[in-house]
Amino acid sequence: MRSKFFPVIVLLSLVGSTLLPAFAVQDLITAGNARSSFMNSRPEGLSNKAQSGGGSGSNRSSGRAGSGTPGRRASSSTASGRSNTTVASRSNPSRRNTGNNPPQTTNARTNTTVASNAGNVTNSFVPSAIGLGYTLFMRDASGNPSRVDPSRNFRAGDHLRVNLESNIDGYLYIFHTENGQNPQMLYPDARLNNGSNRIAAHVPYEVPSSTGANEEERWFVFDNKPATERLYIVVTREPLPYVPTETALINYCGGRPQPCTWRPTDTIWASVKTQATDSRVVVNRSEAYGQTQTTDEREAVTRGALLTQRAPEPSVVRMNASSQTNQLVTMIDLTHR
Repeated sequence: MRSKFFPVIVLLSLVGSTLLPAFAVQDLITAGNARSSFMNSRPEGLSNKAQSGGGSGSNRSSGRAGSGTPGRRASSSTASGRSNTTVASRSNPSRRNTGNNPPQTTNARTNTTVASNAGNVTNSFVPSAIGLGYTLFMRDASGNPSRVDPSRNFRAGDHLRVNLESNIDGYLYIFHTENGQNPQMLYPDARLNNGSNRIAAHVPYEVPSSTGANEEERWFVFDNKPATERLYIVVTREPLPYVPTETALINYCGGRPQPCTWRPTDTIWASVKTQATDSRVVVNRSEAYGQTQTTDEREAVTRGALLTQRAPEPSVVRMNASSQTNQLVTMIDLTHR
């Protein structure tokens, strides 16, 4: 990657599953109700409880992240040389949904209109449409993270951080390209969490971590060489086929120089890019920027706690229009001039 970019820390934790009305299954998500559906799947009230499997935050030193877990050093070739990428996570969250059914969310307070002859919500279990909320923070003059428009152009010296939040328990993959070239997988990481990539609903994580050992590890810092850094955030109900995780990823990296970077085949990458441009995904963007990250938001990330409906909303919400789609791919472009 170009620039002092990507000491990446991904914090994962556990969340409980909830319910959705059986008749609210198909194609009810629109740009108008995506945000309310996403927010209403958060728990009500104020959650101060860190989820099981979480720690007290991540401490990084010499490429290590949290509780002595080795961090990742992956990179892509650029004209200016190679820059480090680090992905780290908390320990693997135990999923409360222990059966074969995918995790559920609630539609109890959503603005989505659902017709029912009986007029009552049933207790049947059905999957919810996969959603991802994200917010881009930039360091302000006081050194605090403030919300900025993700579509803006950035300048050399800007310090950025991305906060991510899924609405389901599932699996996370992060891929990266620079100027559309040389895709590589940043997460999962063979040296982290035994290569596992399970995530939990409505437990936020940030890229990179604000708990990095030094200032440059806490932010993406752009240099003066123009480029577009694109993150592909993939959230799935089930593991992606032919993408190594856990033992397969550990075995793949076992005999290779470190840092070990897995690169997708042309077929796999074409599938990821096709899903990223799926027109059946709806987007709701906030028009409010400039607000400083709140104490509740910071504590939820560092402690691995659930975000509640009282917490600030993400700047961008992307959701599949149908609950029957089993993965969501989100592209985040960070362009610096």
